[in-house]
Amino acid sequence: MNLREHLACIVLAHGSLCGGGHALAQGFNRRYDLLGQSLAQGSYSIERNAVNYMVLAGTGLITADSSYYSPVICTVLLGSEGEILSSDTFFYELHTTNLGTWNGMTPRRNGGFVAGGDTYSQSEVYRPALWLMDEGGTIRLLAEYGSPDYFSTSRQAIECKNGDFLLVGETESAGTPDASLIRTDSTGAVLWSRTYGGELQDRGWTVDTTADDGFFMGGQYGYGDSGSYGKQWVLRIDADGDTVWQRIWGGVMTHQSAMLTTKTSGNPVICGTTALVENTNRRCYMAELNAIDGELMWEKHYDNSGFDMVLFIAKEVVPGAGHIAAGRVVDNIQGHDRSVLLRTADNGDSLWMRTFVYQDTIMSIGMGFLNDVVPTIDGGFIACGTAYREPGTPYPPGYSQDVCTSSGTTSLKSTRPTVVSISWVLPVLGSAQRTLIQACRSIP
Repeated sequence: MNLREHLACIVLAHGSLCGGGHALAQGFNRRYDLLGQSLAQGSYSIERNAVNYMVLAGTGLITADSSYYSPVICTVLLGSEGEILSSDTFFYELHTTNLGTWNGMTPRRNGGFVAGGDTYSQSEVYRPALWLMDEGGTIRLLAEYGSPDYFSTSRQAIECKNGDFLLVGETESAGTPDASLIRTDSTGAVLWSRTYGGELQDRGWTVDTTADDGFFMGGQYGYGDSGSYGKQWVLRIDADGDTVWQRIWGGVMTHQSAMLTTKTSGNPVICGTTALVENTNRRCYMAELNAIDGELMWEKHYDNSGFDMVLFIAKEVVPGAGHIAAGRVVDNIQGHDRSVLLRTADNGDSLWMRTFVYQDTIMSIGMGFLNDVVPTIDGGFIACGTAYREPGTPYPPGYSQDVCTSSGTTSLKSTRPTVVSISWVLPVLGSAQRTLIQACRSIP
C-alpha cells in the first residue's frame, strides 16, 4: 500500500462571529518531508499534547537492504508554532505498517496516545495492529491480532475507562467483511473480540466511549458489490461487546459511513456524506443521536455548489458551544481536491464553512484535504491532512508529497474558498530503527 499524499496541518484561531460575515487570518503554515527522501506521505490524526500537538503519520521509505518497508508509521511532536520537537519511526522487518483512518489516534488518560492500524506482510496478509506512544511520541508497543488465513484490519483505537484498549475495524473471518471490535487489557492481551453486521459487507470505522462503561461504534452497513449502497450505521455496545441498540439509516443514493465522537452530554455526534438525489453532488452531513435509544436528535446537510463533499471527523469544541469538522472537497469545476472546515452550533446549524487549496511561492492551486482537527488552547483549531501537487502537472523540482501545518484566526468574512499559504520545512529525522521482537511486548 503506497501513500499518495503529504502530511498537512492547518491551525485556525477562533474569532468572533458578527452579522453574516467572518474573517480569516492565519498564524503559521508548515510543510514537512519527514525523512527527507521526497516520498509520498500522509497524516490522519492530530491531538493536543499539553501546549503542543502530536501528529500520527505514514511515510514511504527507501532502505539500503529492501524497499518493502513502505509505508511506515511515524509520530511527530509539533510545538505551538509548528516546529518539530521530536519524532519517531517504527520499522517492522519484512512488513509495512499502515495507519488506521481519520482520528485513528486518541489520547490516553494518564498521558501518551494509542492508535489502530494494520500490518502487511510479504505473504500478503493484513492483520490488525495496536500502537502505544508516550507523550514524546516514542512508539512503545506493537501488538498484532487476527489470523494469517483471512483479511482483517483496525481503523482506530481508544483507551477504555479502566485502562483497557479497544480496536475497531473489519474482518473477513466469516467470508464477507463484518465490522469487528477487539478489546485488550492494558498490556495488549485480548480479552474478547466480536463481529457485527448482516449478509452484505459491513465495516467498522470509528469507536468512542459512552457515559457508562460501554461504547458507540460507527461504520457502514450493507454495502454490496452488485450495487447495494451502504448506509450509515451506529451501534451502542456494552462493556462485554453485546449490542444495546443499533441505528441504520440514510438514503440509497451514495455509499455512506458514520464517523462519530462522543459529546460531553453523552450523545454521539455523527458526520459523513450523503447525496439526496442520485448522480448529484454529495453533501457534508452531520447528526446527533440520543445515547439512550439511538433516535435522531437532529441531522443537517451542508452544500457548496459544484463540489462533492465529505466530512471525516466532527468534534465538540466545548460543552454547548457546537462542533468543528474537517474533510475533503472535490471541486467539480476546477477538477481537483480541496480541504474543508465546518463550524456549527450545538444544534448543527452552520456558523461557517471554509474550503482551502494548497499554495506557496511555487504552487498556487495545489491539491490537498484535511483528515483530523482539534481545538487549540487559545480557542482556535489545528487540522492535519495532506498536501500535494497542482492538478494536471508534475511536482516541481525538489517537491514531493509532504506533511504540512498552518495556524491563524477565523472569523469568516466571505463564502469564497480561502487559499492557504504553506511554507516548506525539510527536516531529516533521527529516529532509531526498531524491529518487532514479539507481539504484545514492549519495544526497548
